[in-house]
Amino acid sequence: MSYHDYLTGLYNRRFYAEELKRLDTPRNLPLTLAVGDINGLKLVNDSFGHVAGDRLLKTVSEIFKEECRPDDITARIGGDEFVIILPKTDMNKAGEIISRIQKRVQNTNIESVILSISFGCATKNAKNIKIEDVFNDSENKMYRDKLYESNSVKSKMIEVSMQTLYKKTIRKPFTQNM
Repeated sequence: MSYHDYLTGLYNRRFYAEELKRLDTPRNLPLTLAVGDINGLKLVNDSFGHVAGDRLLKTVSEIFKEECRPDDITARIGGDEFVIILPKTDMNKAGEIISRIQKRVQNTNIESVILSISFGCATKNAKNIKIEDVFNDSENKMYRDKLYESNSVKSKMIEVSMQTLYKKTIRKPFTQNM
C-alpha cells in the first residue's frame, strides 16, 4: 500500500519519484512524461458529491490501466493529477497512447457528466537533459491545454449539473385524497 494510491489503485507520488530516478537512464531514451489533469473534478464534487468524484477518479484510473502498455508507469500524483512515465517512447507514440485515453474518456459518462482530461507531454531525448525540466515542460503544456479547454468543459458541466438538479427537484402536483 505504501506505493499505491488508496482510491485508484494506481501508483502514488512516492513510487513515481522513485521509478523516475530508476528509469532516467540512457537505455530508456527517449523517455516521455505525460501529465494529465481531470477537468471539472471540483465542479463534480460540488454538484454531485464526493462519491461521484471518487467514481470519476476510479473510472479514469481504469482507463489509464487499460490503455497504457505494461512497461508504462501510471501514477496519481495529486487530487486530480496523473503522470505516465513512458520509457523508450517518442512523442509520436506517446501521442497515440494519449489519443486512445482521450477517446475512451470522452465516451464515458459518470452522473451524466462528460469526462475530460487535459494532457501535456515532453520527451527526454538526450542524457544531458534534466528529467525535472521534462516534467515541468509536460506540466506547463498540460496547464495550457487546461486553459484552452476549461471554459468549454465548465459550460458543459454547469449545464449538465443544472439539468440534473432540475430533474431531482421537480415537484409533483399536490393531489388531495377525497
